[in-house]
Amino acid sequence: MAQGLNALLGNAYELRLIDGDIASAIDETVALALITQVDYCSGRLHDMKKLNVIAQRAGTRILWDLSHSAGAVPVSLNADGAELAVGCGYKYLNGGPGAPAFLYVAAALQAQLSTPLAGWFGHVAPFAFDPDYRLRLASSASSAARPPCWPCWRWKLAWKRLTACRCRGCGRNRWRFPTCSGNSWTNTAAHSDFNAYPRVNTPRAAANFHSHTSMRIRSCRR
Repeated sequence: MAQGLNALLGNAYELRLIDGDIASAIDETVALALITQVDYCSGRLHDMKKLNVIAQRAGTRILWDLSHSAGAVPVSLNADGAELAVGCGYKYLNGGPGAPAFLYVAAALQAQLSTPLAGWFGHVAPFAFDPDYRLRLASSASSAARPPCWPCWRWKLAWKRLTACRCRGCGRNRWRFPTCSGNSWTNTAAHSDFNAYPRVNTPRAAANFHSHTSMRIRSCRR
């Protein structure tokens, strides 16, 4: 998405892929940082509150990707000082294929929100069929179209169940299984040689992982 947007803007911006310490990469030269709260490759859970503070000091905005965290771990956007976030409904929110995505914009920024997609449900009077687009509310600017009814209904049911459960414990129990199911597996996974296989990529510290475990397996495609 970032590459496509940059191409649309004539490649006017420099894109940097950070594979390591994100906190040290955020400085006054960064306009926007795109950070997935939970890295899908490693399962690492990033410290949202800490990174938001660092970004604020540097004058950088962070757009958080909640695709692998919403519904799997507690997410506190307001409490952690997040300004922008996006996520999907088909993963841990259990909406299934076709489930709607969602957008979060802090209240202080909503009046500044705009979108190049003049969506039907973002119009102040969609059935007036005016030739010119009139935005209903800044918070409705992202309403490009109505999602399919069936996935929305399914997502609503899943959401009721999710709000009644404590999901983080399930992820921790799942983490214990591959690392403790056998001595040979554990010894191999913890080997200091990066090329040792199979290897668990997910951090072992409880504060740094969530509900999926990432493993590196040699020639797994064969």
